[in-house]
Amino acid sequence: MPRPPLLPTAPNTRAHRHPPPPTALANELTRLVVLWAQRSSNVDPEKNFVYLTISVPDVPAGNLKLDLKPTGLSFEGRSDTLKRTYHVELEFYAEIDPAESKVNHTARDVEMKLRKKELGEAYWPRLLKDSKKQHFLKTDFDKWLDEDEQNEAADDDFGNFGGGDMGSMGEWYSDWPAGRQTDP
Repeated sequence: MPRPPLLPTAPNTRAHRHPPPPTALANELTRLVVLWAQRSSNVDPEKNFVYLTISVPDVPAGNLKLDLKPTGLSFEGRSDTLKRTYHVELEFYAEIDPAESKVNHTARDVEMKLRKKELGEAYWPRLLKDSKKQHFLKTDFDKWLDEDEQNEAADDDFGNFGGGDMGSMGEWYSDWPAGRQTDP
């Protein structure tokens, strides 16, 4: 009597009966988590920005490429310890000013404070130009303030950026030129 296939609709081949071992999948691109929050001001450019955190554990500065442009960013990083390559491309809802934006790289993530190009009291309705829901994009509720609460927040509410007191552990790129990549 013939043996039935493991997957009734799949062809009876070895590849369909036996999935690849987990180690074979470790070298593929890995989706990452991007957290974001924002502030807006129609008079003060310093209070008109987007917080963006790309969670990429164990990616050293030498293994990451970050291309920050007015309309979006491209990120790729490689963790040798986890044997994972991370990649994401984002097209922002509106333009930012890369020259006035800051980037902080830590052992766990890449944090950015992106200055919005246009002053305005209203928040962006979303981070990305495309309104389609992205499963990797999440609101950073640790940094989020509602529009009506942002004026009541202390002027120095940037303590959360860069890990608070531990910000000195990361590498700061405060004068990030437009279009600059981090690869050597």
